[in-house]
Amino acid sequence: MTASERPRGQEHIPDYPKAWIWMRVFQIVTSLVVLFLSIHALEEFHVPTGLQVVMIVISASTVGVAILLIIAQFASPRMFRWWTPLISDCAVFVAWAVSAPLLIEQTSDLVAKRGTVRGSGENPIGHRHGGSNPIPTNHVDTLYAIGAMGCLEIALFFLSWVVDSIVINRHRKAGLPCRPLKKRNSFAEGPQTRSMKVSPPTKPRTKKPRKGLGTVFGFVSDGGAAGGGGGYDGGGGGGGGCDGD
Repeated sequence: MTASERPRGQEHIPDYPKAWIWMRVFQIVTSLVVLFLSIHALEEFHVPTGLQVVMIVISASTVGVAILLIIAQFASPRMFRWWTPLISDCAVFVAWAVSAPLLIEQTSDLVAKRGTVRGSGENPIGHRHGGSNPIPTNHVDTLYAIGAMGCLEIALFFLSWVVDSIVINRHRKAGLPCRPLKKRNSFAEGPQTRSMKVSPPTKPRTKKPRKGLGTVFGFVSDGGAAGGGGGYDGGGGGGGGCDGD
């Protein structure tokens, strides 16, 4: 699609898939699930994991980044820059790729050290493991669910990062602009609808000939000239010379 075929003001936005907004919505929903589960685990569970706070920060940042990308691409195109989704998706992908596996690994270590017990933690049914308080299975399942949703976010943002790279590469190869066009340029490319007033052509000014004394007093210049010529030639002019008498 060339720049002339794109909507006005969106010439600098790469040609993403039509249902791309649903990818962003799915990322937001998944991050909200991780956010609420992490807050619940931090408040209710007595499991000392600092990664719960990290997951809260990452999920909240993911929601903010995804909302800003939706606004820039679909609501306010002049905010969009082609490098913004590329860098944002890559950074969020790295954050999820580091935190989610660490949370799963730490939960597995806690289960191996302390054991598990059936119940919600208030009235556990089971026995102590290794002299320490066992972890209720509900808590363990919640932590594993947070890690699983984090792994889903890894896949989603990796996919979005790959799509960003492909569409931006095609956009640049097509020679399309990478920044929003200025208003005066886009106006000049569109049809001109203003009407210009054209003044009628002015007539050239002609200089009137001056009137001589002969014309003013009624004398004819041609007759006097003919008579004068006859006088100088010795009677050549019939009645107009001085020697005709």
